[in-house]
Amino acid sequence: FGIQQQLPKGVFMEVSYVANVGRHLLRQPDINQVPFEQLYASRNIPSSQRPADNSMRPYLGYSNSRQRMSDSTSNYHSLQAYAARRKGRFILTTSYTFSKVLTDASGNGDNPENPYDRHYAYGPATFDRNHILVVTYTYQIPMYRFHNPVLKKTLMGWEFSGITRGQTGQAYSITANTSIGGRRADYLGGPVLMPEDERGPNKWFNPDAFGPAANDRRGTSGAGIARGPGLYLWDLSLRKQFTFG
Repeated sequence: FGIQQQLPKGVFMEVSYVANVGRHLLRQPDINQVPFEQLYASRNIPSSQRPADNSMRPYLGYSNSRQRMSDSTSNYHSLQAYAARRKGRFILTTSYTFSKVLTDASGNGDNPENPYDRHYAYGPATFDRNHILVVTYTYQIPMYRFHNPVLKKTLMGWEFSGITRGQTGQAYSITANTSIGGRRADYLGGPVLMPEDERGPNKWFNPDAFGPAANDRRGTSGAGIARGPGLYLWDLSLRKQFTFG
């Protein structure tokens, strides 16, 4: 659903609500994982008597078995705004999207931690970006006041243009190492991100907010609970047009 409007000074604007519902999406879970209960029980057995993991798989004689299934779902909702100015020395387009996409499989090759419970993997998609702003612009530099023909040839015809993009970061699931392998961590409470003045490449998420899950259950932190750093791109150009008689 969208509304379009022509505004003064050659500006065109459009605001839309866009939604999408996906059903029967593909995923590839490992259907030959060692059952969680058996893996937990084996860790209570002395290591010298502990059975090999491969001996506890549902289909003996095989290792990982990725099955292509079409039972995943997704939900997308967004507010999309667009504005453009197509005349004059300053030409501009601006687009902004505020959106959220939730799914239990972000792609065809997704292999969830718990292949038999799709809801445990339900959360923001790995490609979900809540805010995206893109601006393109071109400005013709006015140099027409010069009467000297040499200066006119040198200074006229210059244009400055660019593309600016800003967007929020990817949603990440937090994992931790346990005695039965790496898996979803527990959420212990508090902010999931470090304070803004302490965030950096080596410490973005708050380690005190998470901890390893107990061996007899899966972690309590949600899928995609933490947002990574945003992305900002500036592409700029300066060019001159030449004419030949």
